[in-house]
Amino acid sequence: MTMRLFTSLLLLSLLSLSAPAENIIIESDCDNPVAGAAIFNSAGVISTISDIDGLYTAPSVSDYPIRVTALGYDDLIVETPTDTLRLVPQAILLPNVNFSPDPSRVVMAMRAYVKSVFTMTTETDTIRMLQEGNVEFLIADKSVKGFKSPKYPRILHTRIVSRVVHKDSVKNTKVEGENDLFTLRIQKVFPENLEIPQELLTPSRGIVTCRKEWGNSSRIEKSPEGFVYTVDHLADKKNHEWVQTFTRLLGMTTRIQELQTTFRYAPVDSGVTVIPPYNLESMSNSIRGVMKGKMVKVAFNDEVEFMNFVEIYPYETIFLTVEEAKKRQKEASDVKSIFVPEIARRRQKK
Repeated sequence: MTMRLFTSLLLLSLLSLSAPAENIIIESDCDNPVAGAAIFNSAGVISTISDIDGLYTAPSVSDYPIRVTALGYDDLIVETPTDTLRLVPQAILLPNVNFSPDPSRVVMAMRAYVKSVFTMTTETDTIRMLQEGNVEFLIADKSVKGFKSPKYPRILHTRIVSRVVHKDSVKNTKVEGENDLFTLRIQKVFPENLEIPQELLTPSRGIVTCRKEWGNSSRIEKSPEGFVYTVDHLADKKNHEWVQTFTRLLGMTTRIQELQTTFRYAPVDSGVTVIPPYNLESMSNSIRGVMKGKMVKVAFNDEVEFMNFVEIYPYETIFLTVEEAKKRQKEASDVKSIFVPEIARRRQKK
């Protein structure tokens, strides 16, 4: 063996030994990746979010113990660093659906519980904002005459709890009522009907990566528990990053580095190729990004890293006529306190 070859092999071996292991979140009963999982540090701040392939940036040692949260899985508490995290799938719990044989009831009113954790961190500041509440989506097919589905849901009742840590000072606030909170005023982003790829109509589990008409990368996973549909909204963006230019008018630049939505549907009968929206059991939205600029520097004296993890759990679905739906839009909310469905309560107990 020549000295050059020996040196090359030695260098290759050293590089292999020193290369860091990939950090990944997968399902406990298989190796399917879990996208959009949020990792909370010991202070309750979101440390990182897994990407479409389940990969994530390892938290620092000081962040432990960490809590891993993902839609459709039991929360996982991890005491010490490890490169592979395994999550246990939860059983499906469908919301109550009130069907009507009346063909004139063409508008679906879906009430849901929404929980959002938003965190912002700098070298000296930490802001943690918990928002939760009940909202109502009004959904009608495009062919329905006289009614157009609202872009945003109706806010029924909300609560916000915030905690601001600045160096050595701590400030806590709490507000409850019919607040029109920005995070809870989410768009109706779930598919009105989810088409199942032909490859997943067989009884076995599988993953299909497909391209949707709007160009985003998406994945549909089938298991005995149902279907999980994950969308990576930044798949077609340069460097997997979305720079929001409109915020420059406010004196700052916002770079979104992760933006994913996950939908979890109940199983359907064999041979069914389209899943209706009332089979939606839950959905989540995960966002990670950085804010910079003059306005940010004045407020925080540093760039700000932010994370947002939103969970949505439908708990009641009824069908209305067009006139009933229009009237419902104008009515005051009948929800006096936040309703938390069983599946969300079960997650909170973990």
